[in-house]
Amino acid sequence: MEVLALMESNLEFVRKSTYAVVASRLANFQQVELLEAMLTRMWQRNQEKSMPDERMCALAVNAAFSIRRSDVALRILEGMRAEGVEVGALTVSVMAKGYGRMKQPSAVTELLNSAQQRNVDLDIVAWNSAVDAYTRCGQLDKAHELVERTSSGLFLSRFSSRV
Repeated sequence: MEVLALMESNLEFVRKSTYAVVASRLANFQQVELLEAMLTRMWQRNQEKSMPDERMCALAVNAAFSIRRSDVALRILEGMRAEGVEVGALTVSVMAKGYGRMKQPSAVTELLNSAQQRNVDLDIVAWNSAVDAYTRCGQLDKAHELVERTSSGLFLSRFSSRV
């Protein structure tokens, strides 16, 4: 973070790719608090070309869940929403996976309901992540229900135009 601060103070513009490299390293070393601080710093700097995108935020959320820090994951999610970062299929997938690891099936249900209310276009990876989350939580009936709903075409109609 000190290196980023030095770069930010001496350069007019720090590339998003530079932040992405730092984010990847912080995630690999499970430094989720520093990763969260970096995202917050990027939002505060408010430079259009170096704002965190969904991919970078999802990386941070995944890193937080991987060390069982759902509190950090949820703060990052709230930051995304507050700063207008898309909460799309990638984020839903990562969140579902995290909730599954944390054995929180009700959170998976809330996540899917919220995504549906916001008309998030979920892809097959997001649906598979939700099925896996329910399975990890021992909610086989809910996992089976999702499989049935997706295989019956209820959710697949959105995907047919992409294939």
